[in-house]
Amino acid sequence: MSSSFKPPAGSGLAKVDVAASVEYDDRCVVIEGIVSPRGQSGWPGRADDYDVHSFKFAGWRLAGQPLVDRELILLRPVPPSRDGQARELNIFEQFPPHSIGRLSVLLSKDQRRAVVERVLTIDRPDEELLAFSERLRKPVMISTEQFGDLVMNPTIGWFEGKGKWNGKTIDVRFEAGEESGIDDAIKTADDLWVDQAAWKRKVDDFAVEKLLSFKNEDWLREDEAELTPEDFKERLELTSIIFTGNESLAFSHDHGDLFSGHSIQIIGNLKDGPTDADVPC
Repeated sequence: MSSSFKPPAGSGLAKVDVAASVEYDDRCVVIEGIVSPRGQSGWPGRADDYDVHSFKFAGWRLAGQPLVDRELILLRPVPPSRDGQARELNIFEQFPPHSIGRLSVLLSKDQRRAVVERVLTIDRPDEELLAFSERLRKPVMISTEQFGDLVMNPTIGWFEGKGKWNGKTIDVRFEAGEESGIDDAIKTADDLWVDQAAWKRKVDDFAVEKLLSFKNEDWLREDEAELTPEDFKERLELTSIIFTGNESLAFSHDHGDLFSGHSIQIIGNLKDGPTDADVPC
């Protein structure tokens, strides 16, 4: 990191976090932890003289205290990248997944977020940290009656598997809740699976209602005739369903060359059926 870079210091680090209603301590502490594999991101800071590098510790501890088996969000001020000027270091390569780090941080009062003051050296990680890191590398699986073994995607924390939907194999993804894990999401899937044919009709009809005119008015190729509802439905190809613990559903479809490569997503819930349609990038 550039020697001329001067990040906020002390309690002033709290301004790096733009999240509402987060209270921070007034002095920095030293923590050690294992970098989560769930991915990293970055964005411009409040001031022009720094950007924010965000990553997580999957498990962490205050120096000399027991390990906390809970993610800690870390926000690190880094030299800014402006007007195409590259940084001296690739900030996303400095903390590889499963690596062990030692940091001086300003910790939030609920101990769920922290702003990094300095990166410290850690000469010899102890056995507890090494064992936690090794445990993170092992696949996490949950066995289900309907979908067989679901395997956690470590990058996003979702469980993934396969299921037969109206005779075709599709991907199923389950988002874990903070308290119930994926139990509620699996129950939502089991309830949905009981009435597949009816749900297919609902989703297809809703897609036609919300997106057919959009396709015919704005997305026709020069050599393409207007589509009928039947044409539109024939080109819909369901590829995955995402389940969450609040009975929410997201049906993702291959584009079928309908919207120039954009996928089609129908969102809803068990009680109300389909409620929204989108053509995300």
